[in-house]
Amino acid sequence: MSLAYVDGRIVPIEQASVSIEDRGMQFADGVYEVVRAYRGRLFRLEPHLVRMRQGLGELEIPEPEVAGGLSALLEGLWARSGEEQGLLYVQVTRGQGARAHVPPAGLRPTLIVTCRAVGPHPEQRYREGVKAITHGDVRWEWCHLKTTALVANVMLRTRAQRAGAYECLLHREGMVTEATAANAFAVVDGVLRTAPCSNQILAGVTRAAVLELAQELNLPHAERSFSQVEAARAEELFVTGTHTEIMPVVDLDGRVVGDGRPGPVTVRLLEAYRGLVQAEVGGI
Repeated sequence: MSLAYVDGRIVPIEQASVSIEDRGMQFADGVYEVVRAYRGRLFRLEPHLVRMRQGLGELEIPEPEVAGGLSALLEGLWARSGEEQGLLYVQVTRGQGARAHVPPAGLRPTLIVTCRAVGPHPEQRYREGVKAITHGDVRWEWCHLKTTALVANVMLRTRAQRAGAYECLLHREGMVTEATAANAFAVVDGVLRTAPCSNQILAGVTRAAVLELAQELNLPHAERSFSQVEAARAEELFVTGTHTEIMPVVDLDGRVVGDGRPGPVTVRLLEAYRGLVQAEVGGI
């Protein structure tokens, strides 16, 4: 059952609401996380909450006070939903107050959670790979904060979909940063590369898992940016995310990546990632 939690009230999603004066609605003044559930259990919840708390700290938004702690609340909400596969969304805004750029003193943060059944991507995408396009990274300079201000991401992901592509890879001064809703990896000259953590990318939880697995599998890898030119000639290209997992990209801007099929590094990492999920939550 899809359900929502808004500041202590649990209701069906279609009945949930927040005030028009909430700063999340007025200014996108808040942060969020999306956590994947497999077999009725949330996968790697704590790294998501660590990142969320870092974002709240940088934005000077207090963490909501929840009896028993936020982790227990989220685990309990997902269990209450009764769903096996899906996505838990948690958002914290600065709170509710009269609209003004400078927030009034003493605001209490708003906590919003939704639990929805969401199926996995079609397995064909992982077997055959997907298309991607590229575009200049027109987002703001605080991309390391997972805020709800996503209009640029929305527009560029929509542009990708209209072009028949799964994602849009973003670049600044010729260097690939990430995608609109995923981190980007490339195998260039036999080395798996992804942009290092900075204000220009989100430090993805799945990204971190891939780097862990690359280390365990003794795959040559480096947190080193790759250019548009290198992406175009890469042996392999893939994007990672909570729902995306490890998605092979076989066509970039209409040009074939590698031999046009998911490459051996990508396939090996996807298999290892699914093994990791199975080990931590009891199966996919």
